[in-house]
Amino acid sequence: MSTPELIVHVGFPKCASTFLQRLVFPHVPGIELERSTKTSELYRALSLLHWADGESDRQRILDAFRDRAFRDNKRYLISAEHFVMPGDCLRTRYPRPVTLSDSEEIIDRIAALDVPIKILILVREQGSWVRSWHQERVKRHETRSLVEYIAAPETRKTLDLIQYVPLIRKLQERFGSVNVFPIPFETLRHDPEWFFSRMPFEFEYTEDDRAKTIKRSLNSEAVLLRRNLNKILLLLSGLTGGETDTDRFAYRTVKRITSFDAFFPKMLKQSQHEKDYLEEFRRGYGENNATISAITGYDVSKLGYTVA
Repeated sequence: MSTPELIVHVGFPKCASTFLQRLVFPHVPGIELERSTKTSELYRALSLLHWADGESDRQRILDAFRDRAFRDNKRYLISAEHFVMPGDCLRTRYPRPVTLSDSEEIIDRIAALDVPIKILILVREQGSWVRSWHQERVKRHETRSLVEYIAAPETRKTLDLIQYVPLIRKLQERFGSVNVFPIPFETLRHDPEWFFSRMPFEFEYTEDDRAKTIKRSLNSEAVLLRRNLNKILLLLSGLTGGETDTDRFAYRTVKRITSFDAFFPKMLKQSQHEKDYLEEFRRGYGENNATISAITGYDVSKLGYTVA
């Protein structure tokens, strides 16, 4: 008799999640895709750190999925970046730093489903990741420059997460090394055949798919414009007392407008100060990245990672 299987794509954010969720996962043969939205009970029961209706209600939802999985004997897949960066990790107005212990809480909850599980986790060169992450935060009202954001004390816990190795080791400990599939995000562009060969499922990759993977960063002028708009909104928030209907409407409007990336040139431009700062920042991950090469089976120095 066959047994069910759950494939869990846990992120990281800014590592081709949208590409996978839209163009890959729905087309994998023999897999039932679980919804990963705020309305999905399974997603919420796994990812939310605090359950308003009590832990017994959360457990009811998890038990119901396990019963369904063993009854139907299907392969399931659920994808959510919040599994490694739980909570509202992009919230900038009232931030709560995400920690490794938060991720471990969710990992333990996934393991407790007690069905055969495979974990897919994508990683990205740390300098490139933090630039992309900062740009995403700017869409959500971040006012600080990239250098200011990296240097902020509350950012340290987020930057600890992108060492990747402690989290991958935790996943291997809970699910077994053969059931954890860590893949460098950059191989999607530079070595797509290798990228898809490392997936925990079979997927026929085509040249048409290759054209859809290219996505470049916003230029520095676009990011500066967004940051200045955010500063104006912050001033408005102070004048209105914050969290008023006017305040919320203004924030939603600017977020929607600045989310249209097509309005801005997609060119990679950095100040010399930012380049120098990021170079020093990258060196701090050198020894860690040597371990990533060993874990993934790919020499990440060829992908631009700093390796000591």
